[in-house]
Amino acid sequence: MAIKKSELYSTLWKSCDELRGGMDASQYKDNRKGIFMIDAKSRYMKDGAKNRLREQDIEAHLQGGLQIHDIEQMKQYRDSCPALRSEVFKEGIPRTGYATLKVDKSEIRNTIQKSKDYQKQSALFHSHFEDWKAEVNSMLEFLCEGANPKSLVKELGDSILRHFNKDILPVDAYDVYDALMNYWNETMQDDCYLISEDGWKATLYVPQPADKKTKNGEIKKAKRKEAKTIADFACDLLPVEFVVKRYCNDLYETLLAAEERLSEYESQNAEMEYKDEYLDEPDVIARYIDIRQEISASKSVIKVCHTELKDAVQECYDTLTSSEVKEIVINDKWYGTLSKRLDDQMQQVGQQLTSSVIALVERYENTLTELNDEVVRLKKKVEQHLLSMSFVI
Repeated sequence: MAIKKSELYSTLWKSCDELRGGMDASQYKDNRKGIFMIDAKSRYMKDGAKNRLREQDIEAHLQGGLQIHDIEQMKQYRDSCPALRSEVFKEGIPRTGYATLKVDKSEIRNTIQKSKDYQKQSALFHSHFEDWKAEVNSMLEFLCEGANPKSLVKELGDSILRHFNKDILPVDAYDVYDALMNYWNETMQDDCYLISEDGWKATLYVPQPADKKTKNGEIKKAKRKEAKTIADFACDLLPVEFVVKRYCNDLYETLLAAEERLSEYESQNAEMEYKDEYLDEPDVIARYIDIRQEISASKSVIKVCHTELKDAVQECYDTLTSSEVKEIVINDKWYGTLSKRLDDQMQQVGQQLTSSVIALVERYENTLTELNDEVVRLKKKVEQHLLSMSFVI
């Protein structure tokens, strides 16, 4: 017996009402999950926001395979790394218009990063950065008292856009420009104004606590702070970390190693004191004494390193010439920071591409038949467990 259209509509609306529960119909449209309507007469093709599946989506879910159409949507990577597609996908399998993964899913990331196209693009990306540095280096070196930072940033921005627009790259030229502008607003702008005021001078100082006002309105002078470690120093144009890395790195590494040893010994000491019931055993007592001695020795090394490093840094700043300050600020601080940020952008591109490929693979990883078989298998397994527990199904 044929079903009337009115009966079909009635059944569908009742189903929707049951799923909606007590939620108002006007709110349910924003909360419904897991249900979509298919317009069969349109052959499942996408037609506006409400049609969820295309004909090829249905076929992929039923028979498996990755759609070539979806692979081609990765336009940014297709244009910059054309050979990468054939290294990741086998096309025409399992049928025309579809593809399958050429490598194991766990190897997608490594395959992308080791791809000749990707490595070539990474080298080209860094080559453009080096070319840009060569072009603007004279501008930065000629900065002096009375310079105009506003005109400088325009030249820097125009130059970096011009260089990174020369080739099709996986990182958009405007993302590179944005990285430069962000760093300019955060740091370079202030540095350039400092140079415009005082030239290439690196003045080391110890930030002092502010004076406080008492209850009766009097100003209480804060106690003057003296530097005990390099962490107490500050320099606006040339931060201490760059001087330490350039001139005192060995001593700094010794300090870090001593601090790491101290942390390890203190952790062992705390663990032994927590288990104090074993401290009456001779070998445990001997080990405890050794640890306490190592802690004391590490603290002594750290104290000496802090003092020597502080004095070494102070001496460096006292003897730095304007040319040395300029060289460190331009190459280590400005170029070094920008290089790291651009490296992060290139790595992010690889991560995004990896995520896109994995998402596409997982979307069609199991056909509906396989999923249905798995549901049946798990259902039988649950039923067996329930029967073993004397539950009546």
